[in-house]
Amino acid sequence: MKHNRIIRTAVALLVLACISFACNREYFEIKKITSDSINPTYAIPLADVEITIEQLVKRFTNDLENIYDPNYSTTTDSVFFLQIEYIDTLAPLAGPANALPAGTALAPIKIPLDSIELKLFGQLGGNEAFFRLINPSVRFTFLNSIDKAFELTFDTLYTRRTTDNQIFPFKVLDSSLPFQIGKGSTSSFTLSNENTESYNGEPNPLTNVIEPTPKYVYYASTLNPVGTDATAAGGQVQVISNVLLPLEGFGSFYYRDTVPFNLVDSGQADLVNEILLRMVFTNGLPLDAEVEVLIYDSTQWSLIFDVPIYDENGALKPNGAFIEAAEVQGASNDFRPASPNKFFSDLKLTSAEFKQAVKGNVMVINAKLFTTDFDRTNANHLNSATVKMYTDYSLRVQMGLKTQLNIDPNNINN
Repeated sequence: MKHNRIIRTAVALLVLACISFACNREYFEIKKITSDSINPTYAIPLADVEITIEQLVKRFTNDLENIYDPNYSTTTDSVFFLQIEYIDTLAPLAGPANALPAGTALAPIKIPLDSIELKLFGQLGGNEAFFRLINPSVRFTFLNSIDKAFELTFDTLYTRRTTDNQIFPFKVLDSSLPFQIGKGSTSSFTLSNENTESYNGEPNPLTNVIEPTPKYVYYASTLNPVGTDATAAGGQVQVISNVLLPLEGFGSFYYRDTVPFNLVDSGQADLVNEILLRMVFTNGLPLDAEVEVLIYDSTQWSLIFDVPIYDENGALKPNGAFIEAAEVQGASNDFRPASPNKFFSDLKLTSAEFKQAVKGNVMVINAKLFTTDFDRTNANHLNSATVKMYTDYSLRVQMGLKTQLNIDPNNINN
Protein backbone atom coordinates (compact mmCIF):
# COMPACT_ATOMS: atom_id res chain seq x y z
CA MET A 1 0.00 0.00 0.00
CA LYS A 2 2.81 2.38 0.81
CA HIS A 3 4.33 1.82 -2.64
CA ASN A 4 0.96 2.46 -4.25
CA ARG A 5 0.71 5.73 -2.34
CA ILE A 6 4.12 6.72 -3.70
CA ILE A 7 3.15 5.96 -7.29
CA ARG A 8 -0.15 7.79 -6.93
CA THR A 9 1.71 10.80 -5.56
CA ALA A 10 4.20 10.77 -8.44
CA VAL A 11 1.50 10.33 -11.08
CA ALA A 12 -0.54 13.14 -9.54
CA LEU A 13 2.49 15.40 -9.68
CA LEU A 14 3.12 14.52 -13.31
CA VAL A 15 -0.51 15.05 -14.33
CA LEU A 16 -0.61 18.38 -12.50
CA ALA A 17 2.61 19.44 -14.19
CA CYS A 18 1.30 18.52 -17.65
CA ILE A 19 -1.93 20.41 -17.05
CA SER A 20 -0.26 23.50 -15.60
CA PHE A 21 2.71 23.70 -17.96
CA ALA A 22 3.61 22.51 -21.41
CA CYS A 23 5.46 19.22 -20.98
CA ASN A 24 8.28 20.45 -23.18
CA ARG A 25 9.15 23.43 -20.97
CA GLU A 26 12.80 24.34 -21.33
CA TYR A 27 14.95 22.98 -18.48
CA PHE A 28 11.97 21.33 -16.81
CA GLU A 29 10.94 18.83 -19.45
CA ILE A 30 9.23 15.88 -17.85
CA LYS A 31 11.39 12.82 -18.26
CA LYS A 32 10.47 9.19 -18.49
CA ILE A 33 11.34 7.01 -15.53
CA THR A 34 15.08 6.44 -15.68
CA SER A 35 15.21 3.74 -13.08
CA ASP A 36 18.12 1.39 -12.47
CA SER A 37 15.60 -0.78 -10.64
CA ILE A 38 16.37 1.04 -7.39
CA ASN A 39 14.84 4.54 -7.58
CA PRO A 40 12.70 6.15 -10.31
CA THR A 41 13.53 9.80 -11.02
CA TYR A 42 11.19 12.53 -12.24
CA ALA A 43 11.77 16.08 -13.43
CA ILE A 44 8.72 18.26 -12.81
CA PRO A 45 8.03 21.97 -13.56
CA LEU A 46 6.56 23.90 -10.63
CA ALA A 47 6.34 27.54 -11.65
CA ASP A 48 6.87 29.64 -14.76
CA VAL A 49 6.33 33.38 -14.30
CA GLU A 50 7.01 36.00 -16.96
CA ILE A 51 7.17 39.60 -15.74
CA THR A 52 6.80 42.21 -18.47
CA ILE A 53 7.09 45.98 -18.17
CA GLU A 54 3.53 46.26 -19.45
CA GLN A 55 2.21 43.91 -16.76
CA LEU A 56 4.12 45.80 -14.11
CA VAL A 57 2.62 49.17 -15.03
CA LYS A 58 -0.92 47.82 -15.48
CA ARG A 59 -0.95 46.65 -11.87
CA PHE A 60 -1.57 50.23 -10.79
CA THR A 61 -4.07 53.02 -11.46
CA ASN A 62 -2.70 54.38 -14.69
CA ASP A 63 -3.85 54.89 -18.25
CA LEU A 64 -1.26 53.02 -20.27
CA GLU A 65 -0.65 53.88 -23.90
CA ASN A 66 1.13 51.56 -26.31
CA ILE A 67 2.84 53.66 -28.97
CA TYR A 68 3.75 51.78 -32.14
CA ASP A 69 7.44 52.01 -33.02
CA PRO A 70 8.12 51.25 -36.70
CA ASN A 71 11.87 51.20 -36.10
CA TYR A 72 11.74 47.92 -34.20
CA SER A 73 8.55 46.33 -35.54
CA THR A 74 8.55 43.68 -38.25
CA THR A 75 5.90 42.27 -40.55
CA THR A 76 5.17 39.55 -37.97
CA ASP A 77 5.83 41.32 -34.65
CA SER A 78 4.68 44.78 -33.62
CA VAL A 79 6.71 46.55 -30.95
CA PHE A 80 5.20 49.28 -28.79
CA PHE A 81 6.81 51.91 -26.61
CA LEU A 82 5.10 52.45 -23.25
CA GLN A 83 3.73 55.74 -21.98
CA ILE A 84 1.71 56.54 -18.85
CA GLU A 85 -1.06 59.10 -19.17
CA TYR A 86 -3.06 60.92 -16.50
CA ILE A 87 -6.17 62.80 -17.66
CA ASP A 88 -8.22 65.54 -16.00
CA THR A 89 -11.24 67.37 -17.43
CA LEU A 90 -12.54 70.65 -16.02
CA ALA A 91 -16.22 71.55 -15.92
CA PRO A 92 -17.12 73.80 -18.89
CA LEU A 93 -16.76 77.58 -18.45
CA ALA A 94 -19.70 79.53 -19.90
CA GLY A 95 -19.45 82.27 -22.53
CA PRO A 96 -21.36 85.57 -22.38
CA ALA A 97 -25.01 85.35 -21.43
CA ASN A 98 -25.89 88.13 -23.85
CA ALA A 99 -24.53 89.14 -27.24
CA LEU A 100 -21.90 91.90 -27.15
CA PRO A 101 -21.84 94.62 -29.82
CA ALA A 102 -18.64 95.63 -31.57
CA GLY A 103 -16.41 97.75 -29.38
CA THR A 104 -17.49 96.03 -26.17
CA ALA A 105 -14.77 93.92 -24.66
CA LEU A 106 -15.51 90.46 -23.31
CA ALA A 107 -14.21 90.00 -19.77
CA PRO A 108 -11.25 87.61 -19.34
CA ILE A 109 -12.18 84.06 -18.35
CA LYS A 110 -10.39 82.75 -15.29
CA ILE A 111 -9.61 79.03 -15.23
CA PRO A 112 -9.60 78.07 -11.53
CA LEU A 113 -6.80 76.20 -9.83
CA ASP A 114 -6.95 72.51 -10.66
CA SER A 115 -4.67 69.52 -10.11
CA ILE A 116 -3.74 66.17 -11.65
CA GLU A 117 -2.61 63.36 -9.39
CA LEU A 118 0.50 61.37 -10.38
CA LYS A 119 0.85 58.07 -8.54
CA LEU A 120 2.97 55.71 -10.58
CA PHE A 121 6.41 55.63 -9.00
CA GLY A 122 5.20 56.00 -5.45
CA GLN A 123 3.34 52.73 -6.02
CA LEU A 124 6.40 51.03 -7.44
CA GLY A 125 8.13 50.71 -4.09
CA GLY A 126 7.06 53.59 -1.86
CA ASN A 127 9.63 56.24 -0.99
CA GLU A 128 12.49 53.99 -2.12
CA ALA A 129 11.36 53.92 -5.75
CA PHE A 130 13.12 56.27 -8.10
CA PHE A 131 12.71 56.87 -11.81
CA ARG A 132 13.85 60.00 -13.59
CA LEU A 133 11.73 60.73 -16.65
CA ILE A 134 13.69 62.56 -19.32
CA ASN A 135 10.78 63.49 -21.58
CA PRO A 136 7.61 64.28 -19.55
CA SER A 137 5.01 66.70 -20.87
CA VAL A 138 1.66 68.25 -20.00
CA ARG A 139 -0.79 68.72 -22.88
CA PHE A 140 -3.72 71.13 -22.64
CA THR A 141 -6.66 70.91 -25.03
CA PHE A 142 -9.25 73.70 -25.24
CA LEU A 143 -12.67 73.03 -26.76
CA ASN A 144 -13.87 76.55 -27.48
CA SER A 145 -17.39 77.11 -28.80
CA ILE A 146 -17.48 80.79 -27.77
CA ASP A 147 -17.63 83.33 -30.59
CA LYS A 148 -14.27 84.74 -29.62
CA ALA A 149 -10.56 83.91 -29.93
CA PHE A 150 -8.39 83.97 -26.80
CA GLU A 151 -4.80 84.22 -25.67
CA LEU A 152 -3.84 81.95 -22.78
CA THR A 153 -1.44 82.83 -19.98
CA PHE A 154 -0.64 80.79 -16.88
CA ASP A 155 -1.10 82.36 -13.47
CA THR A 156 0.09 79.32 -11.48
CA LEU A 157 2.23 76.27 -12.33
CA TYR A 158 3.73 74.00 -9.69
CA THR A 159 3.86 70.46 -8.38
CA ARG A 160 3.31 69.36 -4.79
CA ARG A 161 4.90 66.24 -3.33
CA THR A 162 2.40 64.31 -1.22
CA THR A 163 4.91 62.88 1.26
CA ASP A 164 5.96 66.25 2.70
CA ASN A 165 3.82 68.84 0.79
CA GLN A 166 6.93 70.45 -0.68
CA ILE A 167 6.15 72.79 -3.60
CA PHE A 168 8.13 72.78 -6.88
CA PRO A 169 7.19 75.84 -9.00
CA PHE A 170 7.95 76.26 -12.70
CA LYS A 171 6.91 78.62 -15.50
CA VAL A 172 6.49 78.85 -19.26
CA LEU A 173 9.24 80.55 -21.24
CA ASP A 174 8.24 84.07 -22.25
CA SER A 175 9.14 83.28 -25.86
CA SER A 176 6.37 80.66 -25.97
CA LEU A 177 3.62 82.96 -24.73
CA PRO A 178 0.83 83.67 -25.26
CA PHE A 179 -0.80 80.48 -26.51
CA GLN A 180 -3.48 81.11 -29.12
CA ILE A 181 -6.96 79.57 -28.83
CA GLY A 182 -9.02 79.93 -31.97
CA LYS A 183 -12.64 81.08 -32.13
CA GLY A 184 -15.13 78.21 -32.24
CA SER A 185 -12.35 75.62 -32.53
CA THR A 186 -10.27 73.03 -30.70
CA SER A 187 -6.75 74.11 -29.80
CA SER A 188 -4.02 72.26 -27.95
CA PHE A 189 -0.46 72.88 -26.85
CA THR A 190 2.10 71.05 -24.76
CA LEU A 191 4.44 72.03 -21.94
CA SER A 192 7.78 70.21 -21.96
CA ASN A 193 11.39 70.63 -20.91
CA GLU A 194 11.91 72.76 -24.04
CA ASN A 195 9.38 75.53 -23.32
CA THR A 196 9.43 75.70 -19.51
CA GLU A 197 11.97 76.91 -16.98
CA SER A 198 12.58 76.51 -13.28
CA TYR A 199 12.98 79.41 -10.89
CA ASN A 200 16.41 78.17 -9.78
CA GLY A 201 17.74 77.95 -13.34
CA GLU A 202 18.29 74.18 -13.34
CA PRO A 203 18.01 72.40 -16.70
CA ASN A 204 15.19 70.00 -17.60
CA PRO A 205 12.66 71.91 -15.47
CA LEU A 206 9.64 69.69 -16.08
CA THR A 207 11.64 66.56 -15.29
CA ASN A 208 12.83 68.15 -12.06
CA VAL A 209 9.38 69.16 -10.81
CA ILE A 210 7.66 65.88 -11.71
CA GLU A 211 10.26 63.56 -10.17
CA PRO A 212 9.91 62.21 -7.57
CA THR A 213 6.31 61.10 -7.37
CA PRO A 214 3.72 60.63 -5.90
CA LYS A 215 2.63 64.22 -6.30
CA TYR A 216 0.11 66.58 -7.87
CA VAL A 217 0.51 68.96 -10.82
CA TYR A 218 -1.33 72.25 -10.22
CA TYR A 219 -2.25 74.89 -12.76
CA ALA A 220 -4.41 78.01 -13.05
CA SER A 221 -4.66 80.25 -16.11
CA THR A 222 -6.48 83.12 -17.76
CA LEU A 223 -8.15 83.32 -21.17
CA ASN A 224 -7.81 86.87 -22.49
CA PRO A 225 -10.22 87.69 -25.36
CA VAL A 226 -8.68 88.93 -28.60
CA GLY A 227 -10.21 92.08 -30.10
CA THR A 228 -13.50 93.91 -29.50
CA ASP A 229 -15.50 92.76 -32.47
CA ALA A 230 -19.12 91.72 -31.92
CA THR A 231 -19.55 88.51 -29.91
CA ALA A 232 -22.57 86.20 -30.06
CA ALA A 233 -24.13 85.02 -26.81
CA GLY A 234 -23.51 81.58 -25.40
CA GLY A 235 -20.88 78.96 -26.02
CA GLN A 236 -18.40 77.51 -23.57
CA VAL A 237 -14.76 76.58 -23.06
CA GLN A 238 -13.76 73.17 -21.75
CA VAL A 239 -10.21 72.29 -20.69
CA ILE A 240 -8.75 68.79 -20.87
CA SER A 241 -5.29 68.29 -19.39
CA ASN A 242 -3.08 65.25 -19.99
CA VAL A 243 0.15 64.50 -18.16
CA LEU A 244 2.18 62.30 -20.52
CA LEU A 245 5.01 60.26 -19.02
CA PRO A 246 6.91 58.25 -21.63
CA LEU A 247 8.72 55.43 -19.83
CA GLU A 248 12.10 56.74 -20.88
CA GLY A 249 14.79 57.52 -18.34
CA PHE A 250 16.68 55.78 -15.55
CA GLY A 251 16.07 54.60 -12.02
CA SER A 252 15.08 51.71 -9.81
CA PHE A 253 11.79 50.24 -8.70
CA TYR A 254 10.33 47.17 -7.03
CA TYR A 255 8.09 44.32 -8.07
CA ARG A 256 6.20 41.72 -6.04
CA ASP A 257 4.11 38.86 -7.37
CA THR A 258 2.32 35.91 -5.80
CA VAL A 259 2.04 32.58 -7.60
CA PRO A 260 0.02 29.50 -6.49
CA PHE A 261 2.40 26.77 -5.36
CA ASN A 262 1.80 23.14 -4.43
CA LEU A 263 4.32 20.28 -4.25
CA VAL A 264 2.63 17.33 -2.54
CA ASP A 265 0.41 16.80 0.44
CA SER A 266 2.53 17.40 3.53
CA GLY A 267 1.62 13.92 4.82
CA GLN A 268 3.34 12.33 1.82
CA ALA A 269 6.59 14.29 2.04
CA ASP A 270 8.39 11.42 3.76
CA LEU A 271 7.88 9.23 0.68
CA VAL A 272 10.41 11.28 -1.29
CA ASN A 273 14.05 10.21 -1.12
CA GLU A 274 15.84 13.16 -2.73
CA ILE A 275 14.91 16.58 -4.09
CA LEU A 276 16.94 18.84 -6.35
CA LEU A 277 15.30 22.24 -6.81
CA ARG A 278 16.34 24.23 -9.87
CA MET A 279 15.58 27.90 -10.49
CA VAL A 280 16.25 29.61 -13.81
CA PHE A 281 16.07 33.38 -14.26
CA THR A 282 16.05 34.69 -17.84
CA ASN A 283 16.44 38.46 -17.92
CA GLY A 284 15.39 40.11 -21.16
CA LEU A 285 14.98 43.53 -19.53
CA PRO A 286 17.43 46.43 -19.85
CA LEU A 287 17.39 46.25 -16.04
CA ASP A 288 19.61 44.56 -13.49
CA ALA A 289 17.44 42.48 -11.17
CA GLU A 290 17.83 41.34 -7.58
CA VAL A 291 15.31 38.57 -6.96
CA GLU A 292 14.30 36.59 -3.88
CA VAL A 293 11.79 33.75 -3.68
CA LEU A 294 9.73 33.00 -0.58
CA ILE A 295 7.16 30.28 0.09
CA TYR A 296 4.19 31.21 2.28
CA ASP A 297 1.14 29.59 3.80
CA SER A 298 -1.56 31.97 2.55
CA THR A 299 -4.10 30.88 5.16
CA GLN A 300 -2.16 32.85 7.78
CA TRP A 301 0.40 34.57 5.51
CA SER A 302 3.19 33.02 7.49
CA LEU A 303 6.62 32.52 5.93
CA ILE A 304 7.26 28.82 5.42
CA PHE A 305 10.52 28.71 3.50
CA ASP A 306 13.02 31.31 2.32
CA VAL A 307 14.38 29.61 -0.80
CA PRO A 308 18.20 29.74 -0.72
CA ILE A 309 19.75 30.83 -4.01
CA TYR A 310 23.25 29.80 -5.03
CA ASP A 311 25.44 31.02 -7.88
CA GLU A 312 27.03 28.80 -10.52
CA ASN A 313 29.95 28.14 -8.16
CA GLY A 314 27.71 26.91 -5.38
CA ALA A 315 28.12 30.04 -3.24
CA LEU A 316 25.06 31.17 -1.29
CA LYS A 317 23.61 34.54 -2.40
CA PRO A 318 22.32 36.03 0.87
CA ASN A 319 20.38 38.82 -0.86
CA GLY A 320 18.87 36.57 -3.51
CA ALA A 321 19.79 36.18 -7.14
CA PHE A 322 21.49 39.05 -8.95
CA ILE A 323 20.73 38.82 -12.66
CA GLU A 324 22.53 41.28 -14.87
CA ALA A 325 20.55 43.23 -17.42
CA ALA A 326 20.20 41.79 -20.89
CA GLU A 327 23.05 42.58 -23.25
CA VAL A 328 21.98 45.85 -24.85
CA GLN A 329 22.69 47.39 -28.25
CA GLY A 330 23.69 50.90 -27.15
CA ALA A 331 22.20 54.37 -27.03
CA SER A 332 21.55 54.61 -30.78
CA ASN A 333 19.16 51.66 -30.42
CA ASP A 334 17.58 52.92 -27.18
CA PHE A 335 19.57 50.28 -25.25
CA ARG A 336 17.24 47.59 -26.55
CA PRO A 337 18.28 44.10 -25.44
CA ALA A 338 20.24 42.05 -27.96
CA SER A 339 20.23 38.82 -25.93
CA PRO A 340 18.95 37.86 -22.47
CA ASN A 341 21.12 36.98 -19.48
CA LYS A 342 20.44 33.75 -17.61
CA PHE A 343 21.10 32.77 -14.03
CA PHE A 344 20.82 29.20 -12.73
CA SER A 345 20.50 28.10 -9.13
CA ASP A 346 20.40 24.45 -8.02
CA LEU A 347 19.47 23.57 -4.47
CA LYS A 348 19.52 20.09 -2.96
CA LEU A 349 16.85 20.05 -0.29
CA THR A 350 17.28 18.03 2.85
CA SER A 351 14.37 15.92 4.00
CA ALA A 352 13.60 18.46 6.73
CA GLU A 353 13.70 21.38 4.27
CA PHE A 354 11.43 19.59 1.83
CA LYS A 355 8.92 18.74 4.55
CA GLN A 356 8.90 22.40 5.52
CA ALA A 357 8.53 23.67 1.94
CA VAL A 358 5.50 21.50 1.15
CA LYS A 359 3.54 23.24 3.90
CA GLY A 360 3.32 26.34 1.71
CA ASN A 361 0.76 27.05 -0.99
CA VAL A 362 1.97 30.31 -2.57
CA MET A 363 5.32 31.47 -3.89
CA VAL A 364 6.16 35.17 -3.51
CA ILE A 365 8.67 36.72 -5.92
CA ASN A 366 10.29 39.97 -4.81
CA ALA A 367 12.39 41.82 -7.37
CA LYS A 368 14.37 45.05 -7.18
CA LEU A 369 15.15 46.41 -10.65
CA PHE A 370 17.78 48.93 -11.80
CA THR A 371 18.10 50.35 -15.30
CA THR A 372 21.21 49.28 -17.18
CA ASP A 373 24.38 51.21 -16.26
CA PHE A 374 22.59 52.77 -13.30
CA ASP A 375 24.92 55.24 -11.57
CA ARG A 376 25.08 54.57 -7.83
CA THR A 377 28.05 56.85 -7.16
CA ASN A 378 25.92 59.92 -6.32
CA ALA A 379 22.49 60.67 -4.94
CA ASN A 380 21.13 62.05 -8.23
CA HIS A 381 22.43 59.13 -10.35
CA LEU A 382 23.05 61.63 -13.14
CA ASN A 383 25.62 59.54 -15.03
CA SER A 384 23.12 56.75 -15.63
CA ALA A 385 22.27 55.62 -19.14
CA THR A 386 18.68 56.24 -20.22
CA VAL A 387 16.49 53.42 -21.48
CA LYS A 388 13.09 53.26 -23.17
CA MET A 389 10.57 50.66 -22.07
CA TYR A 390 8.96 48.48 -24.73
CA THR A 391 6.22 45.87 -24.58
CA ASP A 392 8.51 43.02 -25.62
CA TYR A 393 10.76 43.23 -22.53
CA SER A 394 10.37 40.56 -19.84
CA LEU A 395 12.00 38.77 -16.91
CA ARG A 396 11.20 35.06 -16.67
CA VAL A 397 11.39 33.07 -13.43
CA GLN A 398 11.14 29.28 -13.65
CA MET A 399 11.24 26.69 -10.91
CA GLY A 400 11.29 22.92 -11.20
CA LEU A 401 12.39 19.92 -9.23
CA LYS A 402 14.06 16.59 -9.81
CA THR A 403 12.82 14.00 -7.35
CA GLN A 404 13.81 10.43 -6.57
CA LEU A 405 11.31 8.05 -4.98
CA ASN A 406 11.94 5.19 -2.56
CA ILE A 407 10.66 2.32 -4.73
CA ASP A 408 11.64 -0.30 -7.25
CA PRO A 409 9.03 0.14 -10.02
CA ASN A 410 9.64 -3.43 -11.22
CA ASN A 411 8.44 -4.92 -7.93
CA ILE A 412 5.09 -3.27 -7.30
CA ASN A 413 1.87 -5.15 -6.78
CA ASN A 414 -1.27 -3.42 -8.03
